[in-house]
Amino acid sequence: EVRSSRPAPRGADPESRAEPTAQIPIGSLPALFYRRLEDFPVGAPPLVPDPRAVARWRAWLHGLGPGLKAGFSWRSGLRTTVRRRYMAEIEDLAPVLKVPGLTWINLQYDECRADLAAAEADLGIRIHRPMLDLRNDIDEVAALAAALGVVVSPGTAVANIAAAVG
Repeated sequence: EVRSSRPAPRGADPESRAEPTAQIPIGSLPALFYRRLEDFPVGAPPLVPDPRAVARWRAWLHGLGPGLKAGFSWRSGLRTTVRRRYMAEIEDLAPVLKVPGLTWINLQYDECRADLAAAEADLGIRIHRPMLDLRNDIDEVAALAAALGVVVSPGTAVANIAAAVG
C-alpha cells in the first residue's frame, strides 16, 4: 500500500490514520528488485521519444561530420552543498573532451555559454549547441539523447533521460 506521509484529513476513515507495520523510502526499492545485472528488464527502453524527432536529430548530428556523437553535461541545476561534490566544472572534463574522434554536443541545461566558449578556446575543440530549450523541452531532449551515440553526465536529469531512452 502506498500512501502519503502527510496526516489524513480530519474526518477521514480511521483506518487511513493507522501506522504502517513497515515502511521503505521509494528510492530504496530499486536496490531490492535489481540486485544483479540479470534482474534488469530486457527489451525496449522505458521512454520512447517521437521517432520523427529522433530522425530529425540524427540528420542534424550526421551533418556535423564523422565520428561518434557524444552529448555531455557536467553539473546539476540543483546545486546544494551535498550535490556539488558529485558535479564537475567543465575544465575537469578536459581529458575526456580531448578524446579524438568524438563530436561533442552540449546538453548542459543552465546558463553555460561562457563555460563552453572557454573550453573551446582552452582545449581547441568545438562543442555543438543544439537549437533547443534544454531545460524545458524534455520531449526534444529525449529525442536528441536517443540519437546520440553516448551521453556523459553526472547524476542529473540529462543522465536520467539518456538512460530512459536507452
